[in-house]
Amino acid sequence: MAAELVDLGVDVIVSGDTPAIAAAQKATSTVPIVMANSGDPVVSGFVASLARPGGNITGMASITTELAAKRLELIKEVVPELTGIGVMWEPANPIRERAWEQTREAAEGLGLRALSLPVRNRGEIEPGFAAAAESGIEAIIAFPDRVFTLDEPGFFALAARYKMPTVHEGIHWVESGGLMSYAPDLPEQWLRAAPLVDRILKGANPADIPVEQPTRFELIVNAKTAQALGLAISPSIALRIERIIE
Repeated sequence: MAAELVDLGVDVIVSGDTPAIAAAQKATSTVPIVMANSGDPVVSGFVASLARPGGNITGMASITTELAAKRLELIKEVVPELTGIGVMWEPANPIRERAWEQTREAAEGLGLRALSLPVRNRGEIEPGFAAAAESGIEAIIAFPDRVFTLDEPGFFALAARYKMPTVHEGIHWVESGGLMSYAPDLPEQWLRAAPLVDRILKGANPADIPVEQPTRFELIVNAKTAQALGLAISPSIALRIERIIE
């Protein structure tokens, strides 16, 4: 699809997640590419630096991997008996290994055991939950990878069956049944990408447009999921919640 866009002679390509941005980068080194939501564009090789991208790519960087410690603090407050966290991630995503390492280090800093649960396809999701349960893991952090997107109902049915609270990056995961999300406001990321497109269409060079980072983060909780898991939302957590999914 990226190659088709280039063949059509578009003036700018706007793309959302890391795999799609990588496809656009592979398709062209000349057509400007605006990232609406890149996890870490420097690590992924999309830009030379956030301040000076240096190529045909600029846009928004979520840098969500740096929020690992905060997510762990929040889930530990909701699940006071938490001693171990399982981390589900898709190895095909180039930024996920670093995200796993950051989460592991953050967990150790909080006195938690972290278990890596790489998932390459939908068939490995249930064995991942089973391995977590057998290892005494009490909650799951699931990175927003496509392997989970392909079967969200199945993923959350397994989470309910294994009675595993799940932590995510983005509101739609919580709307689908996840317990909580702490992440940048993703719709706002797309809105902030629009002026960058406007600047490029007016002649600006993406190489000289600094990559922007999020300014607003949301804590979102699914009250129904919390109730089903027998979890109480403490007053300190309640004060920080931006949205409650009923």
